[in-house]
Amino acid sequence: MKQRSLIILIILLIAIKANAQTPTIKYFDENWQSCPKGKASYYRVISYDSNGNPSGLVKDHYKSGELQWEGHLISETPDINEGLCIWYYENGNMSRKATYKRGQISGKRYDYNSSGRSEERRVGKECRSRWSPDH
Repeated sequence: MKQRSLIILIILLIAIKANAQTPTIKYFDENWQSCPKGKASYYRVISYDSNGNPSGLVKDHYKSGELQWEGHLISETPDINEGLCIWYYENGNMSRKATYKRGQISGKRYDYNSSGRSEERRVGKECRSRWSPDH
Protein backbone atom coordinates (compact mmCIF):
# COMPACT_ATOMS: atom_id res chain seq x y z
CA MET A 1 0.00 0.00 0.00
CA LYS A 2 2.83 2.40 0.83
CA GLN A 3 4.49 1.70 -2.51
CA ARG A 4 1.23 2.40 -4.36
CA SER A 5 0.78 5.71 -2.51
CA LEU A 6 4.35 6.67 -3.30
CA ILE A 7 3.85 5.94 -7.01
CA ILE A 8 0.65 8.04 -7.07
CA LEU A 9 2.45 10.90 -5.32
CA ILE A 10 5.31 10.77 -7.83
CA ILE A 11 2.87 10.80 -10.76
CA LEU A 12 1.07 13.79 -9.27
CA LEU A 13 4.32 15.69 -8.76
CA ILE A 14 5.38 14.98 -12.35
CA ALA A 15 1.99 16.22 -13.62
CA ILE A 16 2.24 19.40 -11.54
CA LYS A 17 5.78 20.03 -12.81
CA ALA A 18 4.67 19.48 -16.42
CA ASN A 19 1.91 22.09 -16.00
CA ALA A 20 4.20 24.66 -14.39
CA GLN A 21 4.72 27.59 -16.71
CA THR A 22 8.19 28.78 -17.55
CA PRO A 23 8.36 32.58 -17.41
CA THR A 24 8.98 34.44 -20.66
CA ILE A 25 10.98 37.67 -20.83
CA LYS A 26 9.80 40.34 -23.26
CA TYR A 27 11.71 43.53 -24.02
CA PHE A 28 10.29 47.04 -24.63
CA ASP A 29 11.71 50.38 -25.72
CA GLU A 30 11.02 53.75 -23.99
CA ASN A 31 7.57 53.87 -25.68
CA TRP A 32 6.64 50.36 -24.55
CA GLN A 33 7.01 48.97 -28.07
CA SER A 34 8.43 45.46 -28.41
CA CYS A 35 12.15 45.53 -29.27
CA PRO A 36 15.36 43.46 -29.10
CA LYS A 37 17.05 43.10 -25.71
CA GLY A 38 19.90 45.47 -26.67
CA LYS A 39 17.50 48.38 -27.31
CA ALA A 40 15.24 47.78 -24.31
CA SER A 41 14.38 50.34 -21.64
CA TYR A 42 12.07 47.87 -19.86
CA TYR A 43 11.50 44.16 -19.69
CA ARG A 44 8.53 42.04 -18.62
CA VAL A 45 8.60 38.67 -16.89
CA ILE A 46 5.36 36.87 -17.70
CA SER A 47 3.98 33.32 -17.81
CA TYR A 48 1.14 32.01 -19.95
CA ASP A 49 -1.47 29.33 -19.45
CA SER A 50 -2.08 26.55 -21.98
CA ASN A 51 -4.39 28.87 -23.96
CA GLY A 52 -1.72 31.57 -24.30
CA ASN A 53 -3.30 33.92 -21.74
CA PRO A 54 -1.23 35.70 -19.07
CA SER A 55 -1.03 33.57 -15.94
CA GLY A 56 0.13 34.47 -12.45
CA LEU A 57 1.96 37.56 -11.28
CA VAL A 58 3.44 39.69 -14.09
CA LYS A 59 6.43 41.92 -13.36
CA ASP A 60 7.74 44.79 -15.47
CA HIS A 61 11.27 46.02 -14.76
CA TYR A 62 13.36 49.02 -15.64
CA LYS A 63 16.47 48.18 -17.68
CA SER A 64 18.39 48.58 -14.40
CA GLY A 65 16.54 45.56 -13.00
CA GLU A 66 14.44 47.61 -10.57
CA LEU A 67 10.77 46.68 -10.46
CA GLN A 68 8.56 49.09 -12.45
CA TRP A 69 5.13 47.37 -12.16
CA GLU A 70 3.62 44.20 -10.77
CA GLY A 71 0.15 42.78 -11.06
CA HIS A 72 -2.07 40.38 -12.93
CA LEU A 73 -3.19 40.74 -16.54
CA ILE A 74 -6.18 39.10 -18.18
CA SER A 75 -4.98 40.29 -21.61
CA GLU A 76 -1.75 41.59 -23.07
CA THR A 77 -3.09 43.09 -26.29
CA PRO A 78 -3.98 45.53 -24.88
CA ASP A 79 -2.84 45.17 -21.27
CA ILE A 80 -5.93 44.65 -19.11
CA ASN A 81 -5.15 44.76 -15.40
CA GLU A 82 -6.90 42.52 -12.89
CA GLY A 83 -6.61 42.67 -9.11
CA LEU A 84 -4.01 44.65 -7.16
CA CYS A 85 -1.47 46.44 -9.37
CA ILE A 86 1.49 48.43 -8.06
CA TRP A 87 3.80 50.80 -9.96
CA TYR A 88 7.26 51.85 -8.76
CA TYR A 89 9.70 54.65 -9.41
CA GLU A 90 13.14 53.55 -10.51
CA ASN A 91 14.44 54.37 -7.02
CA GLY A 92 12.26 51.51 -5.71
CA ASN A 93 9.58 53.63 -4.04
CA MET A 94 5.95 52.95 -4.86
CA SER A 95 4.35 55.44 -7.28
CA ARG A 96 0.80 54.10 -7.53
CA LYS A 97 -1.37 51.33 -6.16
CA ALA A 98 -4.85 50.38 -7.36
CA THR A 99 -7.16 47.39 -7.62
CA TYR A 100 -8.67 46.57 -11.01
CA LYS A 101 -11.59 44.54 -12.26
CA ARG A 102 -11.43 43.79 -16.01
CA GLY A 103 -9.18 46.81 -16.65
CA GLN A 104 -11.22 49.33 -14.66
CA ILE A 105 -10.24 50.64 -11.26
CA SER A 106 -12.38 49.08 -8.58
CA GLY A 107 -12.29 51.24 -5.47
CA LYS A 108 -9.52 53.61 -4.48
CA ARG A 109 -6.29 54.48 -6.25
CA TYR A 110 -3.33 55.70 -4.23
CA ASP A 111 -0.58 57.92 -5.68
CA TYR A 112 2.84 58.55 -4.11
CA ASN A 113 5.65 60.97 -4.83
CA SER A 114 9.15 59.75 -5.64
CA SER A 115 10.16 59.86 -1.97
CA GLY A 116 7.31 57.48 -1.15
CA ARG A 117 4.98 59.98 0.55
CA SER A 118 1.27 59.64 -0.22
CA GLU A 119 0.17 62.50 -2.49
CA GLU A 120 -3.32 61.73 -3.62
CA ARG A 121 -6.16 59.24 -3.39
CA ARG A 122 -8.88 58.94 -6.01
CA VAL A 123 -11.96 56.80 -6.14
CA GLY A 124 -13.56 54.83 -8.98
CA LYS A 125 -14.36 56.34 -12.36
CA GLU A 126 -12.35 59.55 -11.94
CA CYS A 127 -9.25 57.36 -12.23
CA ARG A 128 -7.58 56.43 -15.51
CA SER A 129 -7.39 52.69 -16.13
CA ARG A 130 -3.63 52.29 -16.87
CA TRP A 131 -1.03 54.76 -15.66
CA SER A 132 2.54 54.81 -14.55
CA PRO A 133 5.25 57.45 -14.46
CA ASP A 134 6.57 55.99 -17.73
CA HIS A 135 3.58 54.57 -19.61
